[in-house]
Amino acid sequence: MTTSSLSPNHPALGEHLLSLGRHVSQCQAAQQRWVRTARLAERAHGLLAPRFMTTVAVGALVLLALCTGWS
Repeated sequence: MTTSSLSPNHPALGEHLLSLGRHVSQCQAAQQRWVRTARLAERAHGLLAPRFMTTVAVGALVLLALCTGWS
């Protein structure tokens, strides 16, 4: 059966439209999660990139403190 043979009231067309609607909803939900993650990554990059050396130094000090048992 081709789509050209389907009338607007054909049951198969309704099923396809429902399936397409579910698919689009699932894609939008998945994309929203990634968009939020991307925004968070951009924000973190914006905060840390200009202070890269400071961030590395603080990270090294924290690791050193944790490894040597400093409190």
